Amino acid sequence: ANFTAEQRGRVKCSKSEENEAKEQVDITRFYTENSWIWILGIGTTSYPCMLDFVQSATKTSALFDRYYQEQQRLQKKWLVGEFTNKDSQDSTYNAMEVSAKQPNERPSSGSWNSTEVMVLESGDENCALFYVTYYERPSSVPKKQMKKNTGLMRQGPVREINFRVKNGINEAEVETCVQELEAQRKLGGVAEIPKLLDNCKKTCQEDRLCSPALKNADDSASSK
Repeated sequence: ANFTAEQRGRVKCSKSEENEAKEQVDITRFYTENSWIWILGIGTTSYPCMLDFVQSATKTSALFDRYYQEQQRLQKKWLVGEFTNKDSQDSTYNAMEVSAKQPNERPSSGSWNSTEVMVLESGDENCALFYVTYYERPSSVPKKQMKKNTGLMRQGPVREINFRVKNGINEAEVETCVQELEAQRKLGGVAEIPKLLDNCKKTCQEDRLCSPALKNADDSASSK
């Protein structure tokens, strides 16, 4: 289920090193304690808008809340990411195996099981490109209804690409992130990231579960 080196590509930058996207990434420096991270799906995606809040992190794992859209509302899962190394030329952790922290109280709704690989990062470490393989994803749809509607079934691994950006950086910094990653990957939809981020924040602001979390994130960013 890993993405090949050819899919990941090679870095070719003409800008100065401090302002160029880099492939030698360290996910432990991205998923740090108290970080708020927006996750924006690129292209065909089941999750166009998610938000991770990292409660705690060590050198080997991170515990975080993940807010994701399901059935027109945002839901929340408490997840653990075990840091690992995938297809990297060095021993630095560049990925995490994500699963539910607690046993699922509603087995019929499904849990969360994914491999999330950080393949490219901006020079300022504020944003990154991830290749994700979902093996199991939650659903609020009753199992009986899922059986009736094959379009709602979650069978087999699903691969997606998403853009992740730290909360609290300004619009100009987001634009810089996008430009750096776009210089390395000609992916459809990357140029729409600023708009997608605005829409994602709006979705969160209008949701009773996510809105308090976003306020805490903004308060945390403004206090730094």
